[in-house]
Amino acid sequence: MPRWNGPVLTIAAIIKYVMSSAAEAETTALFLTAKEMVPLRNALEAMGWKQPPSPIQCDNSTAVGMTNSTLVPRKSKSWDLRLNWLRCREAQKQFRIYWDKGSNNWGDYHTKHHPPAYHESRRPMGFAGNAMYVPF
Repeated sequence: MPRWNGPVLTIAAIIKYVMSSAAEAETTALFLTAKEMVPLRNALEAMGWKQPPSPIQCDNSTAVGMTNSTLVPRKSKSWDLRLNWLRCREAQKQFRIYWDKGSNNWGDYHTKHHPPAYHESRRPMGFAGNAMYVPF
């Protein structure tokens, strides 16, 4: 996990495609997020700020496994373009896509049922090395 920090980029958009699975929808969301981050990374590097791989958190282990090439895709022709683009960018060390449970995703408030104040009250409380979490 990357060090504790707030989200740099959160995109709220309606995906215009019909998805056949939750993993395909998450991979498409990863693709859209990464595609928006490329110009930001390029601008920072052009200004002389060398960028490490940008972490992107996902709460779908299948999407992360297929992106990281730890799972072998079958019958995924409808999402090959997005999947291969993400794999290529990760191989170039531009992004680091990792899994973490959804309750730790601070940039995902707008997709949840409860208002942001509810989620903020359940954020990690202390940060001395390891985070301490408020029990749900």
